[in-house]
Amino acid sequence: PDEMVTFRALASLRPGEGKLDPHLYQYGGLWVYPVGACLKAASLAGYVTVKSDVAYYLDHPEQFGRFYVVARLYTAFWAVVGVVVVFELTRSLSKGCLVSAILATLCYILMPVVVNMAHEAKPHLPGTVLMLAAVLAAATYVDTGRRFWWLASSMLCGAAFGMVLTAWPILAIPPLMAWFRWKDWRTAIGLKLS
Repeated sequence: PDEMVTFRALASLRPGEGKLDPHLYQYGGLWVYPVGACLKAASLAGYVTVKSDVAYYLDHPEQFGRFYVVARLYTAFWAVVGVVVVFELTRSLSKGCLVSAILATLCYILMPVVVNMAHEAKPHLPGTVLMLAAVLAAATYVDTGRRFWWLASSMLCGAAFGMVLTAWPILAIPPLMAWFRWKDWRTAIGLKLS
């Protein structure tokens, strides 16, 4: 039933009339609008038929079923992005150890929550992937001090919150990465690595 919430929100939009508020306040715009864009692209490609006539979908339920396929493919795309992010994050944190990166990536791929969420048209997995990418960019900033990575991490934190509003704790990352950069982070968290 949570998947249907997205489609109901999209059905309430009337872009030609300037009505762009989906009235969906648990999922962010970075979820709702790209799903709508994917459906529009699939419509232009002839895969789905987008109509405001509800009776059409009662007569052709397979057409509405294709909405789910498109939205779930968008989520699956984020799951694949997550594979890359987990690999790079683990490689970065393990000082380039490929075995650790591969094992962590396999654990990510096989996690029941990832397998399940990769098959649902919901923003939670994409939001999590954006949070992991924000942590990767933050760790790179702490190590390099390059402003690009601070900006990238901050934008990814905002994007995660824009995907799903329950991701709001990720907004603690920008001040934390600045603090860890200013203070030797290994000393700050009590690690003594040689």
